[in-house]
Amino acid sequence: MKLKLSGSLLRPTIRKELIFGVTSVHAVLMLIFIVGLVTRQHSFLLERARERTLHQAELLAASAAPQIISKDLAGLSEVVDSLSRDPTVRFAMLTDVRGLILGHTDPKHSGEYLRDEISRRQLSQPARSSIVYQGRDMVESVAPVSIENTVLGWAWVAADLRENNQQVAAVTRAGILNACLAVAAGMLFALLLAASLTRQLRLLLEGADRMAHDNFDQPVPLVSSNEVGVLTRAFNRAMRKLRSDRAAIEKAHAELQAANQAIQHANDNLREFAHVASHDLQEPLRSVAGFSELLRRRYKGKLDDQADEFIEFINAGTIRMQNLIRALLEYSRATASGADPIQPVDSGAALRIALDNLNTAIHSTGASIQTLDLPTVKAHEIAVVQLFQNLISNAIKYSKDHPLIQISAERDQAYWKFSVADNGIGIDPHDQELIFHIFKRAHGDQYPGSGIGLAICSRIVERYGGRIWVEAAPGQGSTFYFSLPAAPE
Repeated sequence: MKLKLSGSLLRPTIRKELIFGVTSVHAVLMLIFIVGLVTRQHSFLLERARERTLHQAELLAASAAPQIISKDLAGLSEVVDSLSRDPTVRFAMLTDVRGLILGHTDPKHSGEYLRDEISRRQLSQPARSSIVYQGRDMVESVAPVSIENTVLGWAWVAADLRENNQQVAAVTRAGILNACLAVAAGMLFALLLAASLTRQLRLLLEGADRMAHDNFDQPVPLVSSNEVGVLTRAFNRAMRKLRSDRAAIEKAHAELQAANQAIQHANDNLREFAHVASHDLQEPLRSVAGFSELLRRRYKGKLDDQADEFIEFINAGTIRMQNLIRALLEYSRATASGADPIQPVDSGAALRIALDNLNTAIHSTGASIQTLDLPTVKAHEIAVVQLFQNLISNAIKYSKDHPLIQISAERDQAYWKFSVADNGIGIDPHDQELIFHIFKRAHGDQYPGSGIGLAICSRIVERYGGRIWVEAAPGQGSTFYFSLPAAPE
């Protein structure tokens, strides 16, 4: 329970993001305001202290000129003491041009010489009023005591900044307090705004969860008329449409199941037909073939020429019928989709098996097979072997002397495109699509065969989502292309 609660608190939501965003904006704005206010207040108080101190130093210098001329030390002490009653003055003093203190708000310093580096450096500067020191708690100003451009001495006044610092601290505390109140007010406003904006979203989320659990009967309550409310109305319309379509979907699903059962039944019938074709139909044909052969051996030349011709017709027709039935059986097996599991197949290894099966035809015709490295595809090894075997067998059958067959493959997105090129008699453009149909042949009965091989190739390629085609011209050879899905690397 604790883990679930912790995950719920840490999970980001629009409500949390809105509250955090508004509160953060308030906090940043108030921080900028406080920093600016304190900075301006500090600058104002510091500048005022500088001006006041400099003015006091100039007044002190003007008041002390007669006493310095007359060397009235008592009068100088009275002039200096007049500033000691000002709470903003840290100290004040009068010195001669050598730095000897003639009068000081602290009498014990009278008669001493200024020995600090800042003061000694100021004594050697031109005669003008200036700020000689500025620290956190004090500002010190100096003004020359002069008559007719003759410097008689210097008036020094230091202002106490501790009261200014207290004022700045008070402003800072007040700003922080006001900022906290403003941030709290912003957070409260964000809570109210988030509750108003996200309530409809929460209801919409609950409705989406019900939809995910196939519950379309309870619409989402509409509590807002803004964009989220418009979205909610559209969502409710979608739920009503889904509810009305659910019956149709269930009906279509039932019809699909029935269709699948019908397809399965048809596949069962196809397998049964294949069994009949391979056993029951071929048995009487074997008998007819046997007796026709027996007639040919016993009575050839003993009857008239027409009888011998009829016997040859019977024998050839029986053999042709056997070949057609075997070809039809092979075609039915090739079109049985899903009969073989799809797996990675080394097409190079499949080609070598096909070449071993065609070894006799290759050696007897002197065929030359040239091939490059072939890839791994997603299919079934027996199907790929049959594919290569049918195409190479056709290339040998329809080639001139010394057949030359070149096999290669190149990547085409998610597929490998194979090519099987030969130097044979070629194919007329009008027959290039016809040859992939069952029992259709481009050259008639001029060459042996049943017209089933390329149809089987087409069905094998289609089973794995590929396609097969040919590019050829009469007398210029043919190139058969087919594509098979690439295996994962």
